[in-house]
Amino acid sequence: MSLNRRFFNIAIFVMFFVFMDQLIKYVLQTYFSFIISENYGIIFGTVENNFLKILIILIGIILLIYLIFNTDFSKFSNMLAISLIIAGAISNILDRFIYGYVVDYINLPSFLSFWPTFNLADIFIVIGLVVYLYNFFKSK
Repeated sequence: MSLNRRFFNIAIFVMFFVFMDQLIKYVLQTYFSFIISENYGIIFGTVENNFLKILIILIGIILLIYLIFNTDFSKFSNMLAISLIIAGAISNILDRFIYGYVVDYINLPSFLSFWPTFNLADIFIVIGLVVYLYNFFKSK
């Protein structure tokens, strides 16, 4: 698959997933009285130190660029996995620019209260990582 086609396909998926996450956040904030959590940290709100946030984001961007140029995109699941990771990251970064924090809205039941509140973008990132790692280790 040519480089231009690879980027085009990834861009379409990314735009769709970012739109989905941002639409859900907009609808929940505008039309429902949902409890929205303001997440000022990264990685499920665990890192709030500004230097560490910037360092982790830079490492993530470098890793994503590496993966884009070194992934076998003949497998649809690899393209989908990378698209989910990028979309989740972009959507959460958009929140930071728009609101100054990431909008989280999924809160698990009380017996799982140790788990932080999260959003669809976080789910995208986790699913993308799991699929990518599964494909990676399966091919070895």
